[in-house]
Amino acid sequence: MHSYVETHDELTGLPNRRCVDDLAQALHLDAHADLVVVLIELPCLSDALRKAIAARLRTCARGDDMIARVGDDRYAMLLTPRIGADEESKLLARLSTAIGVHVLGITAAFGIARCPEDGTNIEQLLARAGTRMREAAVAH
Repeated sequence: MHSYVETHDELTGLPNRRCVDDLAQALHLDAHADLVVVLIELPCLSDALRKAIAARLRTCARGDDMIARVGDDRYAMLLTPRIGADEESKLLARLSTAIGVHVLGITAAFGIARCPEDGTNIEQLLARAGTRMREAAVAH
């Protein structure tokens, strides 16, 4: 078992990539897994803004969902049980509002991957979500 310091981001208090890996391992991802990964990129934020946005992202999580900081400018939301494909646009709108995209003018990019359709391990899911995030940024 890892300590809190090993599994949480020092700045935001959010779970970190190690914690995401631990959760994915505990979920035993396979062809029957019930998980959606939303990758969120928020470039060029100050530390104070990162802390504030981390708190705002927490308000979008349901009981068993996880919000994690997986890189300097990247966050991941792991939704389990997963949401339906028809609910994705509503979730992205809630996340945009929580982040303050329209009010604060923050640039945000989102990518979604579904298990098992897009992969059966966390690396595959994060990679697919990252690809979708870049594709969406190019499309806009």
